[in-house]
Amino acid sequence: MGVARQKAGQHADAALAFARAAELRPQEPEPFIQLAMAYHQAGDSQRAREAYRRALGLAPDSQESMWNLALLEEEQGRLAEAQQLFEKLLERDTDHDEARFRLGYTRLQLGDYGGAAEALNICVRRRADWLEARLNAGLAHWKLGQLDEACSQFEQALAIQPNSTGALRGLAGVAVERNDLERALPLHRKLIELGERTPELLYNTGLLSQKSGEHQSAIRLYEEALGASPEFAEALINLGIALQAVGRGEEARAAWRKAIQAKPELATGYFTAETLRR
Repeated sequence: MGVARQKAGQHADAALAFARAAELRPQEPEPFIQLAMAYHQAGDSQRAREAYRRALGLAPDSQESMWNLALLEEEQGRLAEAQQLFEKLLERDTDHDEARFRLGYTRLQLGDYGGAAEALNICVRRRADWLEARLNAGLAHWKLGQLDEACSQFEQALAIQPNSTGALRGLAGVAVERNDLERALPLHRKLIELGERTPELLYNTGLLSQKSGEHQSAIRLYEEALGASPEFAEALINLGIALQAVGRGEEARAAWRKAIQAKPELATGYFTAETLRR
């Protein structure tokens, strides 16, 4: 009955049936595994966790229980617990590549960048076309300050998927960190062409354009960023600088006044009353 209800998408009702089966066979792990899955699908994460742990108590080597519980712990933000379970899975099955990837990703989230890179590099050695593993390996190396290794992973990710926004963002970020404007600007523009038009990306592309002396392009980008986020104070400040550079002084001062209205502390940090009047 539990299986039938589960297949019908009736997860709460399936849980009731599996709970009764678990009462009848309290020493068998399978009813608890199915009960946990039904609770998980029904959105009852606390009961799902308890049922998975009961199943593991009855069958400590159950990879199904361990894997599902690890995913649940990660989903609920209990990353340290998830990491321990992924490590146990790999102790039992060194070929469990999905567990290795989740371990690498979890370590990345926890700030263990060296451990993340170690796990994710194994993933890409075992599966060279694994896009997500390459992207996360690139991030881990970037966090470690290993910029050449990070770029290598992002470039190989682009070879797998030429329009990968994750790979392009990674390469763009590393280029900015290296102050390589010639490479950073086209990468930012490519992201915009692909539809990544967040205010932050538009603003950063505007900054790069401005540093390259392309003031008109910078003005357009700042204005688009402000269209989506009108009180983006840093965009207003740099819009003013770009406007002033092309001789539009009154518009520049208007942008700076708006910046101060949005973030009053800028008045002492950037401007004097005389600057705003001139």
